[in-house]
Formats: sequence, structure tokens, C-alpha cells
Amino acid sequence: MADVESNGLVVIRGGKTGARQGLPLPKAWISRWGLQDKRLPAINLDRDHRTVGSQLGVALRRHGAPFLPYDLRHAWAVRAIHNPQISPSLAAKSLGHSPSTERALSSCNTSTEPQGACLPRGLSWL
Repeated sequence: MADVESNGLVVIRGGKTGARQGLPLPKAWISRWGLQDKRLPAINLDRDHRTVGSQLGVALRRHGAPFLPYDLRHAWAVRAIHNPQISPSLAAKSLGHSPSTERALSSCNTSTEPQGACLPRGLSWL
């Protein structure tokens, strides 16, 4: 569960990577999408993160959303990586990552390495 504070700070009360504070959201986003007024789908949040994410994905598809729940997190992470005002360690903390995890992920998103070089060892799509 998360709340958006009046200053835009996102307070995450729990989740896969635990409780934390996220960087403030731009005020334009808060007002444009009414982020201080929660409108959550009717899903059981007292389950493991995979089940909740799956249920949220079903709800988003039902309402015609052209994205998955994880896409929102990834979109924020990519914007943070390319924002010179956000340090990599602060972005990592906001996502619940360690700085070393964030460095590894950001190098995959910003490098000229082939995408295959960024896949975890042993991962095969075949």
C-alpha cells in the first residue's frame, strides 16, 4: 500500500522490497491523474507480491489499459536514470533496490551493449 503526501512524496508501507519512501512525484502528475484519491481495483492486497501483481494485471486489462503493472515501475526507473537531478543511489532507494542492483540495471538501459549482454546468466528464451 502507498500514499502520496501533499509534497508529492510517495510513502510505500510495504511490498516486495519492504517499506520505504519514494521520490516526490511531479505535481502535474498528481493533479492530472488524481493520485491523492486512491481508486484501487477490488483485489486482495493481503497476498504475496506475485499474486497481487497478477490480479492487478487482470484488472488493468479488464479496463483496457495498454500496459502491465511492472511497466509503470520500469517507466519511472528509466526516467530516473536519465534525469541528472536524481542520483542513482536515491533512485535505487526509491525502487527498493540496492545501489549495486541499480547500477547493473541502469548500465543495461543506457549502454550500447547488446541487450543479450544484460540478461541474467542462464536465462534462455528458447
